[in-house]
Amino acid sequence: MAQAFSAGCSKRTTVALAARRGHGDTAHMKRWPQVRGMMVLLMTLLGAAGCARLGVRPEPPQVTLIGLQLVEMGLFEQHYRLRLRLRNPNDFPLAVAGMQYALTVNEQPFATGVSDQRIDVKPYGTVVMEVDVFSSLDSVLAQLRRLEQGSLDRLQYRLTGKVSLVGRPGRLAFAFQGEVPLRAPARVPDVPRAY
Repeated sequence: MAQAFSAGCSKRTTVALAARRGHGDTAHMKRWPQVRGMMVLLMTLLGAAGCARLGVRPEPPQVTLIGLQLVEMGLFEQHYRLRLRLRNPNDFPLAVAGMQYALTVNEQPFATGVSDQRIDVKPYGTVVMEVDVFSSLDSVLAQLRRLEQGSLDRLQYRLTGKVSLVGRPGRLAFAFQGEVPLRAPARVPDVPRAY
């Protein structure tokens, strides 16, 4: 009799546990649509934030000319090397895929070039790079004529170009200009001082 009671008790316990487990599974199934909805909403918000970030048009890098070196002097073509400083004014990195540029001297075309160098500029960071430009004999002779005539007291130059970024369509334009004096400034004569 004791064995029969024990068997009956075990059976009831098993049934009760199964009922509880079934109730728990049912509760989870009822909550699943809510959880799934929250996950979808979170993924949508994250995706929208990422798309908004990609949609921001970055400011073009600030490009300045810091050096010019003659590499090769040919009869019909001259090869120069420019040293450029790139500054990133954005709060996110810029991955430069390539650039094209042109150098103008005294409002006359002087040299042009392209570069496929991959440059990564940190947010608000600075990178120095070297690129090549090529000029023709005509552009050099035009500047020499003006120098011989003595009509120049300074060289005004302007560097313009466009930068391509990795993973972004279109190109960002940049421009930089400066001048180099060719004549030493007149020396101010000493004024005699009274003692």
